[in-house]
Amino acid sequence: MMIFVITGAHTTPRLSSFCDDSIISLIETRGSELDLLAPEICMECIWTERRQADPETGGPATTAFLTQDFIGQMYICFYVAEQNLLKCVRGKMHDEGRMTISSFTTIPCKGAADVKGRKMMAIIDLDGAVILYSGITRIGALYGNYEFINFKESSANNQDVQEHTGTCGLSICAPVVELRSAFVGHIILETQKHELVMCKLPSIASSPFVAECLSQVCSNLPLDKAMKLSSSWCTSNTSGLLDHYYDNRVAAEVAMFVQFLFVQCGLHIQNFPVFREINLLRSRCEEEVHEKKKRTEHSKHIGSWQKMKHLCGSRWWNFDNAENIAPKCYSVTVNDDGNLYNYSLAIFSGLHAIYESAKLDRRTVSLLFILASSLHAFSQIFDLKSYGDYYRKDFSILSNHSFKILEGGRKMLQTLLMSSRFSPERIPSWHDNLLRFLDSKSHLTSITSSHFFAPIVITIAIGLKRLENIVDVQKVLGKSYEKKLRLTKVDAEQFATILNENSSAVEKCEKLAQLFKLTKSSLLDLPPAVAIILCELLYEQSTKTLHFLTPAIRQKDRSHMPSEEEIFLITRRRWKHDLRCINVIQMLDSRRPIFIPSNNETLSEASQREMAERLLKSFSMRNITHAFGRSTLDFRSFSPPLSRPRAIPPLNLQGRLHPTNTPIELSQSELVKPMIKWGAFYNAVAAGLCIGDSESLHLDSEWLAMSINNLQGPEAAGLMYAFGLNGHITSMNLFTIHELLSSGDPVMSIAILLGCGASRRATADVQMYKMMVTHLPFMMGPTLLELHIDTMIQTAALVALGLLFAQSSHMGILSQLVNEIGRPACPDSEPPTDRYSYALAAGFAIGLIALGRGEDLLSSVPFVEQYPAIASRLIVLMEGGLRSLCVFPSTSSEGTLGHTTASSTFSQSNHVRESENVNPHLTASPAAVAFGLMYLRTENKWAAESLKIPETISAIEEIRPDLILLRTLCRHLVLWTEITATKHWVEESVPPIVLNYKQRLFNEQPKTVIDDDEEENLRMLQIAVDKQTIAQTYLNVVAGACFAMAIRFASTWNSEAFNVIWYYIRLVLPSSEQQICSKLNLAAGITACLNVLGTLINSLGILMAGSGNLQVLRLCRLLRTRVTLPEAYRDNTSHSLYAATNTVMGMLMLGRGRYALKTDDLSVAALVIAFFPVSLHALSDNRTYLQPLRLLWVIAAEERLLCSIDADTEELVELEVEITFKGSKVIYPDVLNLRTPCIIPELSLLNKVQVGGQEYEKRIFDLKQESDKQKLEEILKRQHGRMVVNYLGQKEQKIVVATIKQMCSAEDDPMLMSIREQDLLNATQNDQNFRQKFDFNLPETTSDTENIEKPNLSSFGSWIRNFQLDNGSIAAHDYALSFVKDMLQKNPPRFARTQYDLLDAFLERSLFDQNDEWPIRSNVIPNELVTSLM
Repeated sequence: MMIFVITGAHTTPRLSSFCDDSIISLIETRGSELDLLAPEICMECIWTERRQADPETGGPATTAFLTQDFIGQMYICFYVAEQNLLKCVRGKMHDEGRMTISSFTTIPCKGAADVKGRKMMAIIDLDGAVILYSGITRIGALYGNYEFINFKESSANNQDVQEHTGTCGLSICAPVVELRSAFVGHIILETQKHELVMCKLPSIASSPFVAECLSQVCSNLPLDKAMKLSSSWCTSNTSGLLDHYYDNRVAAEVAMFVQFLFVQCGLHIQNFPVFREINLLRSRCEEEVHEKKKRTEHSKHIGSWQKMKHLCGSRWWNFDNAENIAPKCYSVTVNDDGNLYNYSLAIFSGLHAIYESAKLDRRTVSLLFILASSLHAFSQIFDLKSYGDYYRKDFSILSNHSFKILEGGRKMLQTLLMSSRFSPERIPSWHDNLLRFLDSKSHLTSITSSHFFAPIVITIAIGLKRLENIVDVQKVLGKSYEKKLRLTKVDAEQFATILNENSSAVEKCEKLAQLFKLTKSSLLDLPPAVAIILCELLYEQSTKTLHFLTPAIRQKDRSHMPSEEEIFLITRRRWKHDLRCINVIQMLDSRRPIFIPSNNETLSEASQREMAERLLKSFSMRNITHAFGRSTLDFRSFSPPLSRPRAIPPLNLQGRLHPTNTPIELSQSELVKPMIKWGAFYNAVAAGLCIGDSESLHLDSEWLAMSINNLQGPEAAGLMYAFGLNGHITSMNLFTIHELLSSGDPVMSIAILLGCGASRRATADVQMYKMMVTHLPFMMGPTLLELHIDTMIQTAALVALGLLFAQSSHMGILSQLVNEIGRPACPDSEPPTDRYSYALAAGFAIGLIALGRGEDLLSSVPFVEQYPAIASRLIVLMEGGLRSLCVFPSTSSEGTLGHTTASSTFSQSNHVRESENVNPHLTASPAAVAFGLMYLRTENKWAAESLKIPETISAIEEIRPDLILLRTLCRHLVLWTEITATKHWVEESVPPIVLNYKQRLFNEQPKTVIDDDEEENLRMLQIAVDKQTIAQTYLNVVAGACFAMAIRFASTWNSEAFNVIWYYIRLVLPSSEQQICSKLNLAAGITACLNVLGTLINSLGILMAGSGNLQVLRLCRLLRTRVTLPEAYRDNTSHSLYAATNTVMGMLMLGRGRYALKTDDLSVAALVIAFFPVSLHALSDNRTYLQPLRLLWVIAAEERLLCSIDADTEELVELEVEITFKGSKVIYPDVLNLRTPCIIPELSLLNKVQVGGQEYEKRIFDLKQESDKQKLEEILKRQHGRMVVNYLGQKEQKIVVATIKQMCSAEDDPMLMSIREQDLLNATQNDQNFRQKFDFNLPETTSDTENIEKPNLSSFGSWIRNFQLDNGSIAAHDYALSFVKDMLQKNPPRFARTQYDLLDAFLERSLFDQNDEWPIRSNVIPNELVTSLM
């Protein structure tokens, strides 16, 4: 006999299409006449039966059919009636449609038929009995009666079954002459009397879940063992027991199946609760079978069934109240003769996989405890501790179960465990598999997943872009991934096509959901943890509100610096009603020629020319100070192209005579040349400071060196200084830096030293320390070289040294710096012109190194000798005294600097005579600023008293007025917390005697009646008291107090502090040119008033930094007009005033409105140094103060702009910002309300920040939590203030508007008459409130996949476990998101009042219970509401 496979062809093939060499050669020989048509139906021989010796046995088959066994093996069966044989050929189908044959078996019988849908066949044996087979494996004989069909194993290995054969009315189905296959699960028998009887055969499992369990367990066993297990389960009579059971049949069948597996493994647990009721049920049924009672006694029959129903109604699988169960110990008997004893651990693995699958289906929640308790018992018996802990975490009640193994079973189990390949360490878990895909840092490894979970986990992994091709899928599921996903050949091809197509991950997920048949109802059957992730991947973009998975949607990279267009939009949003920022940019522009008016035609041409040159000089003095303003205005707002070096905008000091446009050149005198040189330096600094800092931009060493080498002289030095202030100098090659230092340019040396100190501040870097010490002769050891280092370079090195060792309290350096302040002039040398600047720099360095550490250093002894403390030595320098009390040279400097201690009397040719006392005019300012910074914020009363202004006129007259201002400032820095924004506090700083004399001498209010005695007393007082001393003391004390107040409230825009400073500005500045100056100003003098005015202007700039205040801007514009005064070109005070005015103008728009000032200790010191109250004559004047230090405010600047960006449109949106402070009302109130884009206060002062609300999601940052603080800092610094917010109200708003329009157009519709507009709005608001209760947002991350800070594994785990506990949240979430959308997609007129009432009732039930943190568990979606929407 031969078997053929019949194939059909779509087109008729030619004979030459067959690969037969003889035919092809014949065609080639005879030509095309042999190219005949091939048949349309082709048959391929796949098996030939061997020829039998007896011709009678070679007859044809009577019937043929295909059948399968329990494990899926296919058999081709041929029944030969002449031989009474059933020939079974095992075949295997391949993907190409081919079949291979592997075995051949014969079964003697009189007839055979396949049982459809049961994976069995029935045969008639030679005795006429009906025998059931699964494949070629005998199951048993068929027994039956009129009520039900049952089958029993007749083999000898099942004695329990054979005991009941032929009892209780059951008779063998014999004799049967013929059987036929009917529909699913039925066969038709024909008896000898030619009666036809239809028999119904039960399935191998009553529930699909148990059938899946059997399949999962069998997949872990060899084929023969799996077949034996399935056959044994089929004959275990579970269907008969379940027919007597009317409660939860699935739970009962699962318990029976688990007990059956334990028996097959040779394990018997006495009185185990999972098996106890099953055993009782089985014994009751057996008692009924053995009772010899008549079937007609119907009443007694009903009574027994009632007893059985009562027994089953005990709900033994209910574990809700299991906590009340006391601990129990169960005895376990181990029998190694069990059928599958050697495969016990393989069965356990399969049973564990079943448990994991059940956890993924909420419909099987009632079965979890049965499986978990059984698996826990198995793990305890086999001593699998990790598994036992795993199950106890799911059900804590299992901790009460313990097991005792009898009769040496423990040793047998240990031997079995050691001989198997089972790994007890790694526990397969869908939870871990899911977390592995959610964690982007984990590697792809194979996972253990069931047929149910595999499509879900693959869909999620593809949506997260963890799996991108078939190779990745094979890594996870293996090469037989089609079987695990249960894909047909067509589905597998479609699956591969979806993976390989060039589309987004979301689109792939949607197509996979259709392929795997994931519907809305199937999502609701999943645990909320998994369903919520799939919802995020499958929902359309417009309905996403949870954003549970930020890695699923790649957001735009926001770590780059803002572009010019973005900065322009931010400034326009902040100051939308005017062009103040553009006006400031225009006023600070120095690239265009200066136009000089020439309206006086009466003068001669030479006179006009001379006047024009004077005006040009005045304008030039103002224009070269524009760089101070541009450095603040454009601060860190530009990202340079790396393809070309940084270009410096030109500094144009050329004049043009208007209206003739005649050019006028600035005279190149000896005074103008240094001014132009330093102007180019600061112009380059401003161009360099507009580049972003090292945290925002990475500029390599080559580009930095190329930009420096492209420039020359002061421009190169200025750009180098800017690189240092922004931190880029740390990226430069150290060799390049030393090469520039050795060039001999003093300005370049100053730039490098200050830049390195600022970029390496508070690090004590050894390489930088060596560089700075090389430029400080007093710190170098003995050397044979005679170094002549410019004093200005040494001044810069001192400040750089202080920045490098900031807040380190280095006693050795401090003592040497104190010596430098108090040392006498060097003998036999020219008197240094910038000695005051050098000493002041030493004071700055002392203040920086000992910043805020004064109390710690008070009792420190610097050397072995009992020298006074640093603070005591500074007081001597500040108030005057013997040099021997404050100058104590160190041992290291005695060899080279012996002149430090030598008296000037040793040399008879000194240019400056130095006495034994220090010169307080030289040492008081550096000592005061060092002392104030040393005791910053310490509230030390002794230090404050030492800095206090004397209360007698004679003592006050001995102090310079500018030193009075400085001591007042430093005193308030010590008493930091006592600074208040009131005029009363400022007036309290003035000595009472000065305040008294000021009120009596400079009272501006005229009196109507003047007493003669009072007039005489006033006249005598004016003679006795110096009015200039009183006026200057008062103004300087007030200026110092206002300066301290501004630093205390830096960038807070405090209105009270602003009003106080504004009051004193008006006191020294007339409101109009026609107004006569006050008596106080006349007494103080114009120079003193302008110096005080400059300090007050700087104070106003510090206070209002970043605010763009128009009132301050108008004041600056007014002060800029002083350039037109007749004597402005030779006014020594104009430079300081111009520098202050332009700096404040830029400070108002600091960083184009994105930056603000901070007030930590180092920032306060930087502000004091940068805005130090000293009046300089010109831009090149560095005698009393090194002017490059004016730019150290960079240290105090930080980016605090907060702007909100719509996640969908990428546009700026304005949102409400509510800021809660830490309780101190000195600086801010308790709550501050702003609107984005805005500058927020310092984070150290804040308690909580809330952004958004209404239509947008609300972001809340609780700054008491370190994680929230880090998130906000990430937004402000790394993302440059860009905070992405999600629009929540778009869907509801559009739908409600559309619905209202349709309602208005259908006013006559009776169904819509009862719906009001407010009802719809309330429904939408309730929906928003409901979704806010389910705020599932995790920490936000950025889109940068390399630097992104994603939620860690533990965070995902906790969220998933929380969702796992709540069975109602996914249903509520799914409905709340889709309700209004479904309402619009359906027919809007059908949205009647009943639907609204149902929605309102549903939302009320969905709200959280006030006394419970979990939602109400009875929350379900009304069926009538769902039906009404269909």
